[in-house]
Amino acid sequence: MKRVGIIGAGRFGMALAESLSNAGVEVLIIDRNRPAMQSASDFATALQGDATQPHVLEEAGFDECDLAVVAIG
Repeated sequence: MKRVGIIGAGRFGMALAESLSNAGVEVLIIDRNRPAMQSASDFATALQGDATQPHVLEEAGFDECDLAVVAIG
């Protein structure tokens, strides 16, 4: 697995992103919450945006991910 996209930066999304990053996986994470994205930028490519909009995901690069995880309630 080379690149994982994560939608949602709550407890699960952030923990998963950090764990994958520590394992050497390139991580792309997106959420509406700016403070969460600032925290995630320490270990992932973090983007603030509305993941319910297909064009936002495409522009963010989710179409180039090997795996995508939806980590929202």
